[in-house]
Order: sequence, then C-alpha cells, then structure tokens
Amino acid sequence: CRVGKCVRMIHSFHHRLPNTVPNRRKYPLFIQSLFNCAGVCEAHHTNNAAVDGLNISDREAWAYETYLRSMIKNGLA
Repeated sequence: CRVGKCVRMIHSFHHRLPNTVPNRRKYPLFIQSLFNCAGVCEAHHTNNAAVDGLNISDREAWAYETYLRSMIKNGLA
C-alpha cells in the first residue's frame, strides 16, 4: 500500500486527484495517467479522504498536466 508505513497488499488504485467532470476538463491528460494513481489497500481506499499525503493539490496536478502536454508536443509520448 502507498500509505505511510502500511504493509498491506494493494487492493485497488486510487485517483490522487478525484476523477470528476471539472477535473477531467481541467486536466484531461493527467486525470487518467499513471501519475494520478496510487496503489492502496482496501482499508485505505475506503477511507482515503482521511489519509494525509494520498491526494494531490491542483498546483501539483497542473505541473503534471503541463509536463504531459510538453511530452506530446515534443513527440515523446
């Protein structure tokens, strides 16, 4: 599991920035990229809102989106 010192097996992948319609419009490349995924155990996926450090800020999401756009523009993706 990606959370802190948790050693449980990954159960599912959590979107670090929620997969909402506004976020898909604002960050179309980032929202479904591997950069937006965190492997978590079942307990942490169920309670992800309470887990510090699991989610990502808009500023970080924008940095990833900008990076992904530059990769496409330069033919590297």
